[in-house]
Amino acid sequence: MYRLESIQMMLVTALAALVTTACSREAQTPPVPPLQPDARSELVVSAGLVPQMDEAVLRNTVDFCVEHAPQARKAVEAAWTLWLDRNAARLAVARIYRQRLEDAAANAPSESERQANQTLLDQHATLIGSFTNQQLDVMRVALEHEQPEAVEQLCMEQFAKVNAGEWDIGQRDPEIAALLDAGPPKPAGPASAPASPDAGQR
Repeated sequence: MYRLESIQMMLVTALAALVTTACSREAQTPPVPPLQPDARSELVVSAGLVPQMDEAVLRNTVDFCVEHAPQARKAVEAAWTLWLDRNAARLAVARIYRQRLEDAAANAPSESERQANQTLLDQHATLIGSFTNQQLDVMRVALEHEQPEAVEQLCMEQFAKVNAGEWDIGQRDPEIAALLDAGPPKPAGPASAPASPDAGQR
């Protein structure tokens, strides 16, 4: 399974806070103490962050290559368009998971939960910048040394990998892909009202 270690560390730290908060609200029924944040919870959070991080990093790389390697523009934009098409359904579901995190950051019942979810979102933005820099560092060095042909070659190589599917969600993280393929998460609604005594009876 592909998952960036820094994403894992970010999730484990923030989810540990969420798990601790949730357990403190349910003290009346002592649960079995988890040794680590629930793997399912980590996967759900990852589904809202990882695909959109890859999308943002690729978009930033496209913008750089289009600006600084115009000869590669046609190939780069074609690979980007095909990537969006191939991953469109999974990205749409990932945005729903992301929206749930944003909603929790704004509306979770406790301040600690709101802060933990906002921390996830803030760190996600930081990671996008960090991983974009990793993608572009060598290209920027070539640009600084006035080697436009090297920038063009690097852009072509990068988007040949994109074309080959190496950046597809299913290739990057099959576990996240499987969750997204299952469709949007069920909406978190209010607690169910008790069933009517004559429900289903005539």
